[in-house]
Amino acid sequence: MTVKGVNLNYVKALEIHIPDLETQKDVVRLCSGLVESISVIESYYQQKLINLEDLKKSILQKVFSGELTMDNDELTMNKAYAKNA
Repeated sequence: MTVKGVNLNYVKALEIHIPDLETQKDVVRLCSGLVESISVIESYYQQKLINLEDLKKSILQKVFSGELTMDNDELTMNKAYAKNA
């Protein structure tokens, strides 16, 4: 494939420094550890999002059933439901 403006002799003359094999392996180990950590964190936050959605549904269900009401700018349990709890 030809790229306009890039001369083959220029590319051949480029010095590309490649780390020794042990350094490359260290980088791979580091990156693998980071990927694993990211995966654990992602799973943790996905579960937190699920928990928040469940909490939202629970609160809305209580609001619409009359179990949860607003009194003097505070969210409180309806006394009729509190007696049965």
